[in-house]
Amino acid sequence: MSTSETTEHNVGLCPCGAGDIIKSITTQDNPWSGADISVRINCSKCSSEWRVLYDSLILRSSEQEASRAGQNVAEIEKQLIAAIEPLFDKYFAGVKTKKAELAELQRLAISQDNYRGYLEARRKHSSIAQCCSPLWNTEWLRGIAEESGCLDDLDALLSDLREAKEAHEHALASIVRQRIG
Repeated sequence: MSTSETTEHNVGLCPCGAGDIIKSITTQDNPWSGADISVRINCSKCSSEWRVLYDSLILRSSEQEASRAGQNVAEIEKQLIAAIEPLFDKYFAGVKTKKAELAELQRLAISQDNYRGYLEARRKHSSIAQCCSPLWNTEWLRGIAEESGCLDDLDALLSDLREAKEAHEHALASIVRQRIG
């Protein structure tokens, strides 16, 4: 039977200064176990407003904009996949095997999967467009969109995605972080 020992160290003051930031280290008395290390904010006010991430404190309220912006990016990506799935279906209609699909995706430089990985992705997603990275070759994607008469719609979605990604990056940069210690 093994026993553990926990030691706690004060590593600094909380942001409001009324409490502490505590690092707990729990070790087992056997030679094969590692130490469990955790950090917590020992202040009721700050622990509800801040969270610990590695060696930093993150202001929870400052993460909300980044979360919304990230959800917006995901929604536009979903719309983009829905818009290009018919283009992929038409383009790959004459391709008879999954191996040939993968070879064409690799030739187009929109997949780096091996055959096993591609088969697994195809089992998980029925759509070829979801099993690759279509934006790695926007020239080809725009070409098949133009052939189908929907280039303007694709360009609008690509523009929306670019703007959403920029907004997300800006929101991520505005997250308030405070180094512990």
